[in-house]
Amino acid sequence: MSPYLRSARVISLVVAVLTLGAGVSVAQSRQTGRGITVFDDVNFQGTTLTFNSDVPDLHRFNLNDRISSLQVSPDESWEVCENNNYGGRCVIMSGVARDLRSLGMSDNITSMRRVQGRQARFNSGSHYDGDVVGIAVSDDVDFQGASATFTSDVSDLRDSQLNDRISSLRVAPGESWQLCEHNNYGGRCVIVSGAERDLGTLGMNDVISSMRRVDVRADRDNRGGFNDSRQFRSEIVLFDRPGYRGATQNETGATTNLGAFRNRAQSAQILDGAWELCEEPGWGGRCMRIESSVPDLQSIGLRGVASARPVDSPR
Repeated sequence: MSPYLRSARVISLVVAVLTLGAGVSVAQSRQTGRGITVFDDVNFQGTTLTFNSDVPDLHRFNLNDRISSLQVSPDESWEVCENNNYGGRCVIMSGVARDLRSLGMSDNITSMRRVQGRQARFNSGSHYDGDVVGIAVSDDVDFQGASATFTSDVSDLRDSQLNDRISSLRVAPGESWQLCEHNNYGGRCVIVSGAERDLGTLGMNDVISSMRRVDVRADRDNRGGFNDSRQFRSEIVLFDRPGYRGATQNETGATTNLGAFRNRAQSAQILDGAWELCEEPGWGGRCMRIESSVPDLQSIGLRGVASARPVDSPR
């Protein structure tokens, strides 16, 4: 960028600040107060502004689609969005981001707002105020690192620069989401609700490529399937390794013999209802009734699973 053009940008930004006043201050090369400091170049370089209040439209400050790096004050989180009035794709930021290209947000931000209060209520799982819905994902364990919140299905996370990067997540109360290894909901998939501090325990750390909201409690139809719009039919997933890892076999109804998967199951993830798992075919031998997912079937006394069937369980 030529010195003349950069000087012109500085002048235009100062004019905008003097005209609009409240909630904005011209920043130095490092953040000095509360709020969010944005830069029009990577590595906290270029012209800067610090905002202390929500910004529904950056056009007013001549910063629309120009922000390339940013710094958020300690103990704060800010949501940055592609469109004005917090529309389009949004990413929740905390700490610093030296290069927003890594999140697909460089020169792509039009509105910003502080979300610490709303996000804190969502994170706790209680006092949910309805402001945050969907799924919030982070690229590090314990909800650290770069974060993004999605409220609609994501068939390919490459569009969001988060493919094979998600390590922890939170799901809004009352919702369940399906996470899949491949785009378009292919490969191995698991259902999550609540919070997952470390997706490595599910064997899903840094492998997620698509996500979608599912209703795992949809009413079963006469064929034993589901009536929801996705026809999401799986009710229980058996894994041949503990911790919901390894090869899988899905069952949606009574199975007298698991065939090639007989005595291989070591963990089970329930998607709907309660299930009876038995060590012998035809529901013989030792049987155990489970109503929630079990990461290690040996921990409940099952040495293997040869047959399985759903049992009535009011929800």
